[in-house]
Amino acid sequence: MAFSIHPGIRFKAIFKHCKKYIEAANLTKTLSAAENKIKDINYIISRTKIDFLPVELRQTAIYRIKYSQATLSEIGQKFSPPVSKSIICTRLKKISQIANKLRVKA
Repeated sequence: MAFSIHPGIRFKAIFKHCKKYIEAANLTKTLSAAENKIKDINYIISRTKIDFLPVELRQTAIYRIKYSQATLSEIGQKFSPPVSKSIICTRLKKISQIANKLRVKA
């Protein structure tokens, strides 16, 4: 029986192994989402100009491109004053909505 020596050791080994895969999957998902947002931003730029975006969205777009591998929290810290991850997420969603509206018009 695998748990006969010490059940906690076996569980910790399995958990540590699974945690690596979960972290890798989360990183892949995060980078994929960032890539999609960057595609949306580049589409907006190709169809209009970045000045088309309101100031707060424009600055968020610039930071997303400039810091492509940064987390949303890290991007939020670039602002003065810093803004939350939630605000950055909301702004990026608005940018995606704008890009999608432009795609429909095209």
